[in-house]
Amino acid sequence: FKKACKSNKASYRHLIYGKRISHIDLLKVKEFPILKRGQIQGGFIAVPSISRVRPFGTLAARTIGDVYKVSQTGKNGLELEYDSLLKGEYGIYVRRKKAGRNTDIIIKEPINGYDIVSTIDIDLQETAERELRYQLERVEAKEGTVVLMEVKTGKVRAISNLIRDKKDGKYYESRNLAINNHIEPGSTFKTLSFLVAMDDGHITDSTKVDTEDGSCVFANSLMKDHNFRGKGGSGGFGVASVATVMHQSSNVGVSKIIDKYYGENPQVFIDGLKRCGITDTFHLEIPGYRIPSIKNTDSKYWSKTSLPWMSIGYEVQIAPIYTLMIYNA
Repeated sequence: FKKACKSNKASYRHLIYGKRISHIDLLKVKEFPILKRGQIQGGFIAVPSISRVRPFGTLAARTIGDVYKVSQTGKNGLELEYDSLLKGEYGIYVRRKKAGRNTDIIIKEPINGYDIVSTIDIDLQETAERELRYQLERVEAKEGTVVLMEVKTGKVRAISNLIRDKKDGKYYESRNLAINNHIEPGSTFKTLSFLVAMDDGHITDSTKVDTEDGSCVFANSLMKDHNFRGKGGSGGFGVASVATVMHQSSNVGVSKIIDKYYGENPQVFIDGLKRCGITDTFHLEIPGYRIPSIKNTDSKYWSKTSLPWMSIGYEVQIAPIYTLMIYNA
């Protein structure tokens, strides 16, 4: 036996085993002939130590969430969302001295919290995180996120968020980028722009638009396509259909169409975007998600170039998971 107390005074406690053991092992130890008699007769005292166990390491860490060490209440992720269901209810007991010994009398039995079964597929999650980390390290990116959604049901099968630490340069899942990172979606937004124009009856997939030399001026600002080679050059895609404009991801083609039909009244286009449900409040079950931000024409940040640039995914702020929801729908 080894003394637990290192002070000069003698300790009446002696350390049987100096390392932590699991709860399962503790139950076995309590069955030892002498120790099974309890604290009074057997002298056995177990010091509990609560720790968080992550059998799959950091996989989906911010989605699953964490708890505060002291209060053991939900801190983020599913842990926070379902805290009231997960933590259960405390029991109540009173300690009374009977026949020279303390006896605990149970007033109310504790109630275990519920378990949660998420839609995360651990194999897909592991693959998504591994591939995301590889790509981020390859291009030395600041951060990145991957979300895998099942088209038929909308269930999220994997969600990984990695951010590079400024100190050691390694990637950690310190924030849930997929749900709360307000960013400009860029060209992925063009689909929604055309859906609005189609829904309003202005265009079909065969509607034609002149992409010129891959550039167009809106309110003294030059809009360019990815193949623009200078004014009068051989860039652009000529007179192209809406289908070709989408296929080639032509900034000029999309912006010219949206400006043609909504330039006189941009708010109609914005109302069309909202009609698609993009700004609706969805309960995503993970606290901290941010609803897309799409400004109206009465905004102080509205300018003459706002409409054409919004049509190709700029001057709007959307969390990645909302863009995914658009495409899944």
